[in-house]
Amino acid sequence: MQREFDVLVVGSGIAGLTIAKRLQEEHLSIAIVESFEWGGTTPNHGSTPKKYLLAAVEAKQAIQSHLGKGFDGVPQINWQQLMSYKNSQIANTSKVIQESLSEVSITTIYGNARFKNEATITVDGVDYTGKKIILATGARPRELEFEGKEHVHYSSHFLNAESLPPSITIIGAGIIAFAITNIASEIGDQVHVLQHNQRALGAFDPELVGDLITLLKQRGVQYHFDHNVEKIVQLKDDLYQLTTKEGLVFETNVVYSVAGRVPNVEDLGLEKADITFNEQGVAVNEFLQTTNPKVYAIGDCNDSPAPKLSNYAEFQANYLADVLSGETLKPIAYPIPSMSVFSNPKIAQTGIFVNEAIRQPETYEIEEIDMKNWLNYHRGNEPIARSKIVIRKSDQQIVGITSISNEADLLVNYFTLLLKMKMTKQQLRDTILAYPSLASDFSKFY
Repeated sequence: MQREFDVLVVGSGIAGLTIAKRLQEEHLSIAIVESFEWGGTTPNHGSTPKKYLLAAVEAKQAIQSHLGKGFDGVPQINWQQLMSYKNSQIANTSKVIQESLSEVSITTIYGNARFKNEATITVDGVDYTGKKIILATGARPRELEFEGKEHVHYSSHFLNAESLPPSITIIGAGIIAFAITNIASEIGDQVHVLQHNQRALGAFDPELVGDLITLLKQRGVQYHFDHNVEKIVQLKDDLYQLTTKEGLVFETNVVYSVAGRVPNVEDLGLEKADITFNEQGVAVNEFLQTTNPKVYAIGDCNDSPAPKLSNYAEFQANYLADVLSGETLKPIAYPIPSMSVFSNPKIAQTGIFVNEAIRQPETYEIEEIDMKNWLNYHRGNEPIARSKIVIRKSDQQIVGITSISNEADLLVNYFTLLLKMKMTKQQLRDTILAYPSLASDFSKFY
């Protein structure tokens, strides 16, 4: 087996797969190392399986909004059937991804990689060298320290649960927490959410987040802000007592922690390759290069300020492929930021976020728009549809939007393109957009 390569990629998640396939197109010899499942978290235990579960939840919620308006009843979700369907769709994901790599002559190596020196890694006792080495090892759930932490499960366990118990508890109130909450509450679970401070979805506008939380509370979700877990005690096989440092005590059938993720860097032997790292990940410069000039780090394992989301990991991978193939000599420059929440209704934002605009009142103003009675939202009996438009005062140009509705992610993606093109109001008026799509409402914003 070949042991010397132009490029060694460690990690086969979104970032690793993207750059490996891009560089293979440059006729370089590529090897990729994986220690768990080919494809990493996203297709196996992350967003992909989550989307299959959410599809059923969204279907139920759509019928629920038409109860008495065309439907006499709301069907219940059969979790076992849904899980069986989801499993059938992703059952061979890892195998298919590995085969796709082999089909384009990328060498696949299974095992744990550790640096032997600045240009060599060892996998199960075998040495491999690369002219360039790219770290794309991703991240894992953060482990919290408290008595009974061994009873805690993580999001991947939820996404693979054969059955859901009557009550679940979620530690954390970020994007993943809202996805699990949305799914579990519609299945019929009693959901408790614990957050160590007062902020849920810290990157998003707190007012719209508050609107979402109000709706989830109406569905029976119980939020406990400013609470930190002190201990979890097992009462019997499927029942636990959770106590917080602030004195809250209740019983629950399972506890899931989604309180952040930490980079997978400690076991790589980075010190043997003169690579600096910290709690945020492998230190990289503006070219995603580590302190070892032969080694780069992309995605969730590096300490760049970019959000730790799969679309940013893919962007970094494509950028680095351009650098290594000589297509660009420029430092990485991130495009207009966009992100959304797996909830229903969804919250999404792009451009200048509301939180940033609030901190710069001399530069930006914020216009609020209630869209609930607009046809695109009213016809679906949506409980809420609101947007906040960020306007630059100097030229009255729209530079950002945050929105909440069942279609907020689609609306924000349209706006991302408009912002990138810097389209003016007159240019928008000169464009005919399909009716009755969401895009047909753009004239109401400009």
